[in-house]
Formats: sequence, structure tokens, C-alpha cells
Amino acid sequence: MEGRVDTARGLTLALEQARRFAPDLILLSGDLVNDAEPAQYEHLADLLAGTDLPLLLVAGNHDDRDAVRAVASTTNGALTPLPSLHGELEYDIVLPVGGPRFLVVDTVRADSHSGLVTAERLNALDQQLST
Repeated sequence: MEGRVDTARGLTLALEQARRFAPDLILLSGDLVNDAEPAQYEHLADLLAGTDLPLLLVAGNHDDRDAVRAVASTTNGALTPLPSLHGELEYDIVLPVGGPRFLVVDTVRADSHSGLVTAERLNALDQQLST
């Protein structure tokens, strides 16, 4: 693997280190795999299978939103995404004991390497903030 980064090993080491600190939340923020291939999501699920850490998995522009949701649904400790709101909002999480609120807006554009914040997404965010 000369000249390449072993991201699987890096993720494993990062989760081992994080476990020592007992975090309230770990955000895995997009591009969770490289090419959005099913085998890559299976590998990600295998890497996350042994953890019980509170994980927030967020799809990035190289990800398949439904595949990320599937990994989250089978990963012990992963937080459950909001029910699909037309792909506008992924999460609305409030940490315990007066902790901060995290709203995650989905900016994924299918078949594109760039994200997009649409009026619909901003409207969904506005509606969620008013709850």
C-alpha cells in the first residue's frame, strides 16, 4: 500500500482511541467509502460492528444515502436517522443533560461530486428548528 492511506486501519485506531474517552457522540462526516460500491459498505459495516460508541453516520458526496442508512441501522451504537424527509434532513439529535442540538442537512446530489442546499432543504431545516 505504498503511497496510499489505509483508511480502514485509521478508522479502527480512531475508534479504539475514542473508546478511552467515552464520548457522547462521534460524527463520521461523509465520504464513508470511496466509490459507493456495496462491498465497500459491507466492509464499513464490518469495521463498525464491534463498537458500541454513539455514532452519527452522515452521507457525503461520494456516498449512497440509502447504503449509509443501512449501515447505521445495523451498527450497534449508531444513531437512527430521521425517517426519510425527501432527503432533506438526516438527523435531529439533542445530547442529554442540556447538551447541544445537532441538525444534519442532507446536501447529497445523486450522481454528482458536489452538494446542494436547496430551498426545500432550507425549508425543512426551518420547520425542524421550530419544533
